[in-house]
Amino acid sequence: MHTVYQPYGSTLCGPACVASILEITLDEACGLIGKRGLTRTKLIRAALAKRDVVLGPRVPPKDQVPSRTYLARVKWKGEKHTHWVIIRPDGRVFDPAFGFDPDWGAGYISSLYEITESPLKPIRELALQATRLMDTIDREELDGDKYQNLKDAAKRVHRIRQMAGG
Repeated sequence: MHTVYQPYGSTLCGPACVASILEITLDEACGLIGKRGLTRTKLIRAALAKRDVVLGPRVPPKDQVPSRTYLARVKWKGEKHTHWVIIRPDGRVFDPAFGFDPDWGAGYISSLYEITESPLKPIRELALQATRLMDTIDREELDGDKYQNLKDAAKRVHRIRQMAGG
């Protein structure tokens, strides 16, 4: 994971976290999210899913498992706004506004969402590779039975890609 900082004074902590997780630019992350500025969990979850990253269900901070990566929400007592940060597997916190292991004063982590790779990613990648391979095969070089077998395999791969969302 690389680190993407939000511009000073902006409300781009969510997009900056998405950019850091996906190793893309802040502008690309805003494009995936569909907006610039304040982001809700639903928008971040959808943006990450577009790149085969799963944002798990909300986990209470007391249930945090060491060696896992989390997107976390920071709150301050008496304030409505929250702030997105990333908790790395080594336990270090990356804050897109302040860098690593910041001091939030009265701020505290209110909720966590585990970040994992989609289990469908390898299936989608394999199906895409198979489709590309079949596109390179010249029909003229194959006899009727071999061509029909390949055509049937292509249909199965296409169905798998559809079921896997790709």
